[in-house]
Amino acid sequence: HASHTHADAYRRLSFAEPMLSPMIAKNIVCGAFNIPQALRITFVETQFRILLQKASELLLYIEHEQKELLSFYDRTCHVLCAETYDEEVPLQASYPQMMEKFLSQLKSDLQIEQNGDLYVLMAIAEGFRPHLFSLMFGSPVFDIQVADIL
Repeated sequence: HASHTHADAYRRLSFAEPMLSPMIAKNIVCGAFNIPQALRITFVETQFRILLQKASELLLYIEHEQKELLSFYDRTCHVLCAETYDEEVPLQASYPQMMEKFLSQLKSDLQIEQNGDLYVLMAIAEGFRPHLFSLMFGSPVFDIQVADIL
């Protein structure tokens, strides 16, 4: 009977799949507490490597698909006021709504189902490559300029 109980406990253990799922952080934390203590560090390290890999995929995708716009944000990261900037602002920078199609395609191609998962991956990728959030959601400096025109 004791071995039967041990087998039942083993079947209840859940290991997160090596892919993204809703609520990444929740899955990692819950998964870590559902496995034997001796395996927790290895589990968390493995999940972190998976996150780094997915964030790298996201970064490469964005750099490949939006190279010109990303270089625009690199050149203008020092701009604090739209009036001090005299070059032409790309439409995608002025109207972040234009990036919605790209964002939808990115999520589909990389199989990212939840916005929360996207934000986690972007936050990790932003540590390696600045200006990703500005690219995807617009720069406050240029958003103000558009609001002033309207």
